[in-house]
Amino acid sequence: MYVKIYIKIQKNGSWMYMPWLWRKIMVRKTREEAWKTREKLLLSSFELFSKYGFDKTNLSDIAVAAGVTRGAVYWHFENKDELFMELLKYLSKSEENYYENFRKIEINQSSPLLQFRSWLLDFRELLNNKQKMVLFQMMDSISISATASNRIKTMIREQGVKFIEKIASFLNACVRSGELPADLDVNFAAMHIYSVLDGYFRTYRNGYSNILERELERIIDLVLNDVKLLKKQ
Repeated sequence: MYVKIYIKIQKNGSWMYMPWLWRKIMVRKTREEAWKTREKLLLSSFELFSKYGFDKTNLSDIAVAAGVTRGAVYWHFENKDELFMELLKYLSKSEENYYENFRKIEINQSSPLLQFRSWLLDFRELLNNKQKMVLFQMMDSISISATASNRIKTMIREQGVKFIEKIASFLNACVRSGELPADLDVNFAAMHIYSVLDGYFRTYRNGYSNILERELERIIDLVLNDVKLLKKQ
């Protein structure tokens, strides 16, 4: 036995039964609830991956943190690898994603070197923003994880490759504007800058934050001067 539920609305002074409207409302409500649960799982996994690392976090931990059952986790994600990959996609839409924000910058063709230097100086803001640092820490833990799949590690490497490509775009613009030598080895220079940033990030994590913040401007000018020497061979 079941009961049909209808919504009735008044139209032209008379009441009309509209069951289709009820179904439409319920479908939308179900989708909204499913998305809220999915988002809650993503945010909880982000917090746990950042705090304990990928290897030491399991789906049961994430379910407890999100306040849902383990079955609800599997309804949304096949396994931990898939959850993490969906988390990266979710974070790519976030204002806190340093990689994506940099890649979306529109290069100022008239003075790209000044713009690039300004962006490098904003690295200080990143270091002082714990929420933004979390993404770096999380991806760093995945890159050395013993349990993360090659698929995930490849996805993280691709993030780094795209980041380097954006740096190269800036350097190419600097060459066109005459701010850097015409014979600059752009790809090598982009890799050099990326490696320096990665190195300073690790230096910061090892407890040298005060030195790095105080000397950041001098460090950046040194890096940009060194780049001019990286010519094609």
